[in-house]
Amino acid sequence: MKKMIPAALCMVSLAAASLTGCSLNSETAQNLADEVTANTSAVHSASVNIDMNMDLDYESAGISIPLSYNAQMSGNISRDPSAAHLTGTITASSDIGSSKNEEEIYSLTDSGTKTIYTGSDGNWYQTVQEISGSKLDLISDSGLCQLIADADLHGVLEEDSRTVDGRECYVIDTAISGDTLRDVMEEYLTRQDLYLDDVDWSDVSADAAICIYKDTKLPARISLDSDFSNPFSIGSSDSTAVAHLKAFNIEYTFSDYGTAETVSIPQNIIDTAGSAGAQVNILERELEAETQ
Repeated sequence: MKKMIPAALCMVSLAAASLTGCSLNSETAQNLADEVTANTSAVHSASVNIDMNMDLDYESAGISIPLSYNAQMSGNISRDPSAAHLTGTITASSDIGSSKNEEEIYSLTDSGTKTIYTGSDGNWYQTVQEISGSKLDLISDSGLCQLIADADLHGVLEEDSRTVDGRECYVIDTAISGDTLRDVMEEYLTRQDLYLDDVDWSDVSADAAICIYKDTKLPARISLDSDFSNPFSIGSSDSTAVAHLKAFNIEYTFSDYGTAETVSIPQNIIDTAGSAGAQVNILERELEAETQ
């Protein structure tokens, strides 16, 4: 089975992309989303906390293992340069036990290329991804709020407000399906070396809730809840493994707009990072332990 890149890598792009957020007016979800999109365009940095959970049944070499992932990450995202820095813990649990890794991630997007540096156990690994024009800027990359502002997604403004970090927030609810959901999830799933091409995305959907600070009209929290009533299969690129995805839930909480430290990648990390293909992640260690 091919080596797989750690689960945390996926979150760099999604977290930073969400800074482009949503917008709130006091009339409709679309108007509000448009206002927040305009506000975030002037923001050069923010802090983010990420809580991700994923449940799947992983099959390889005739062995099926139920696995649960949890990632707790926090850090900063910035516009100039277009970069992100996250640190936290990635935990994988199964019937045979659990594994926990402390990880640190840097991401830099420039001239059509996204470079991600992942640090674990004192070693640094580099992954390079070619990206299209719409994904050149980590902050201005299309987020759920932008889609609502552009009427590509239907948003519903809740009557009641919520509180995030002691601050009152508007809430926009939306449902994501088809190619839109694929775009949201593929940053994560493809980093697990799992192909999405054979998935019938017309049958896959997820709910999202977008909280926006009332006092600043900036994104406060974005939650994606994708508990799949019919788990769908995602094949491996080398056809030796398949994952039956049962749940993918992630929550981003934003703060410190404009005051968070701008991200810069230390030169020693750039100079010493090896190929990500040399790294064995938590999931592979679980599979190896099962076969012994």
